[in-house]
Amino acid sequence: MRITHITIDGPTGACAQMKRESKRFIAVTLMTPTGHHHHKVQADDAGDIWSMAEILHEALEGAPGRRGQIQVYDAAIRQLSDL
Repeated sequence: MRITHITIDGPTGACAQMKRESKRFIAVTLMTPTGHHHHKVQADDAGDIWSMAEILHEALEGAPGRRGQIQVYDAAIRQLSDL
């Protein structure tokens, strides 16, 4: 089994769509009431994945998160990664 796309809806009305874009990158589209924001995350970089998880948590939940809360988003992105 291989996961190729993940969509996460947040309680703020924002949504994130993630997919493995290429061997090196995961494409993340963050859709908020103010527009769409596109990001590329290095598929083999734990720090880059964690940074994106922090961004997703804040955008989807409406506030900065603590480590345990951000780990949920980190785990979702890692399903598409090389880690």
